[in-house]
Amino acid sequence: MFAKLIRSGGINAIARQLGESPSVTLASARLLMPGLQDGLRNFPGGMAGLLDMFGEAGGVDLAAAIMRPEPVDTSPGQAMIARIGGIVLSPQDDTADNADLRLRVAPLLAMLVVGYLSARAAASAMSGVDLETLLSDDERQAGSPDEESV
Repeated sequence: MFAKLIRSGGINAIARQLGESPSVTLASARLLMPGLQDGLRNFPGGMAGLLDMFGEAGGVDLAAAIMRPEPVDTSPGQAMIARIGGIVLSPQDDTADNADLRLRVAPLLAMLVVGYLSARAAASAMSGVDLETLLSDDERQAGSPDEESV
């Protein structure tokens, strides 16, 4: 999924929204993505509850808002992160370097991911199993060359 977000221009759109370079934004998003996926996979309401949360949060419109040139309101992303209990970083990634940027990237990345998953769910009547599979994909693809094409 992460490689698809990059190819779609989503990570570049986050960089543009923040006024940061795509490579720095990509590095922050790469650190945040596993924790975001874990939080979504372990959502207290299960996959059905997660799909409901997507709709309540704004669904497909979340990703569309990031792709627009005008500044985006990050409060839906912040609310989603709060609902999943935050984004946990691995101890080796949890450093002070670029912490401010990670805090600014996190809600936009959450909105992009939820918007992408909402679009997939709407297009294919996604089941909970399908959603869980999508949320697990990046663990097998971590560090793939596709991620670098920002």
